Amino acid sequence: MSLFAELAKRRVFATAAIYVPAAWLAAEILLAVFDRFQAPAWAGDIVVILFLLGFPVALLLSWLFDLTSEGVKRASPGTPLGIITLLASGLFLSVGTYVSYQVFSGRLDEFRVAVLPFQTSELNEAAAPYGSGIADDVRSALRRLPYFKVPAQTSSEAVLNMGLDIPGIAKRLGVDFVLEGTLELVGDQLQIDVVLLDEGGEALWSERYERAVREVFELQRDLLRSLSSELGVEESSPFLQAQLEEPAPTSDPEAHRLYLSGRILPEDFDKPEGERRRMQAFMAARQRDPGYAAVYAAIAREYATECWILDDRTSHKCDLAIKFAEEGLELDGQLPDAWAVLAMVRALRYDWVGAQEAIDHFYDLPSPDVISSSLPAAHWNLGRFQEAWDSLMESYENDPLNPMNSFVAGAWAYMLLEDRELSDQFAILAQELQPGMNYGGWPDIAVHRLPMDQAIENGRQSYDVFQDGADWAPVIVPVIYGEAEAESTWAEIDRWLAEGKIRPATYWWMLAYVNRIDDYIDLSFELYDEQTLNPAWMLTGVPNHEAIRTHPRFLELMAYIGYSDYWNEVGWPSFCKLVEGVRQCDGEPVAENTQ
Repeated sequence: MSLFAELAKRRVFATAAIYVPAAWLAAEILLAVFDRFQAPAWAGDIVVILFLLGFPVALLLSWLFDLTSEGVKRASPGTPLGIITLLASGLFLSVGTYVSYQVFSGRLDEFRVAVLPFQTSELNEAAAPYGSGIADDVRSALRRLPYFKVPAQTSSEAVLNMGLDIPGIAKRLGVDFVLEGTLELVGDQLQIDVVLLDEGGEALWSERYERAVREVFELQRDLLRSLSSELGVEESSPFLQAQLEEPAPTSDPEAHRLYLSGRILPEDFDKPEGERRRMQAFMAARQRDPGYAAVYAAIAREYATECWILDDRTSHKCDLAIKFAEEGLELDGQLPDAWAVLAMVRALRYDWVGAQEAIDHFYDLPSPDVISSSLPAAHWNLGRFQEAWDSLMESYENDPLNPMNSFVAGAWAYMLLEDRELSDQFAILAQELQPGMNYGGWPDIAVHRLPMDQAIENGRQSYDVFQDGADWAPVIVPVIYGEAEAESTWAEIDRWLAEGKIRPATYWWMLAYVNRIDDYIDLSFELYDEQTLNPAWMLTGVPNHEAIRTHPRFLELMAYIGYSDYWNEVGWPSFCKLVEGVRQCDGEPVAENTQ
């Protein structure tokens, strides 16, 4: 009997004819339900994959069993060639269908689009917040669709300051399309002219939008709908529909204007709190509309950054960061920045489990491409260095012209990967993007690249910024460069501590630089009790960290601060291994170079 005839006899074709439409209908219903409740994008993928994997299984069961008037009976196994051919055909069809699904849904054919800030007249100052804010909101909406890769706001603004033409912008940002436009505010009317250009600078589509300020969110939806359609996305797409049906975040136009005004202002953490214009704008927006969830996330970010800069876990700024993040999440549980802030500050506060829960919530959000700069810091403080590097690279790829991303990547490439070449590449890029940027407190990173006097000057600048401790650079840097003995600096830093010129936490990390590991470990217990310990600096990032990790009391310290219980749940760092049932922490690199 031919294989075709045997397939027909065993009702394999009939099974396929029943399974395919039934699975398709079930998948459509489940995907609609997932979309209604804004389930994560991966949930729909799992449904599709399970139904596709079920197809060859259904064919195999049809081959092996017969449905008779007496019930289901085992059929003859048939030839091995027939079973192999059947399974191979089923898998081939399933894989082909999945690839088609991915292409159809835009997953394998992503559009790389840069949305530039809409230009406003210098004489129309009131229009400036809308020019930047509307572009960024459209940028964020596109990023939440699985069809688009969209560079972040900082990079999109940086290319304008570079004076590049459209082909230059497309090349620098690595995009296929560029959306640019102009905006005018006439009375209470917004007028936006936009044009979509290809990477060569040829105009593909243009449109004018006119709306009252109070209808700014409708304007953004119209722009998103038209742009998506122009790039080939069907309006019936459930992902696009979810964005178009998203309710307006506020019904108060003035609250939204204040929020946008705060977003375009530069960071001003160096000013007294009462003089900080960004915070004033966000607080005023909150006062206008206490239900405006995004404002709470913005305020939480401001306080979280201060909490991180101060490196003081007892600071009320940390309390305020948590307070506003939690209040924002009560209004909208899907604020990515609020979850990232909670993760970072909870980790700073030694709440390892709470920080991990916030990270898990962050990754469960329905948006397929949500990036937050707070997330790498959260992973770092949890001792999850591979995850910290991976999330930093996601942030870098999303915002490649942000000098701070390059600056941190340059430092972490050395501290986490022990890769000086990659560290130099990021450091050079950071210098290009923001001349004068230096490694400040990390002169050991640049020991092979900068002369000692330049490293000392970098250290002086770091002291000027953070205003913490004595002028340590001329004392510590020569030790790093091998121009002074570590023992010769001991008395100096001890004197600084005794005279109150440095905090115990600053004195603590200096001990690692002068190789006083016993004192370093002993002081770690005290700093933890005082809530001023930065645990990440025990694991990597300071000289002699391998000696710290192999110290006889290291694992005792890990248990004391709660790392051990947390790592027992989520997995220990790669440098700590079980050897014949005994935990040992060695000096191997903690992450692999994935760049």
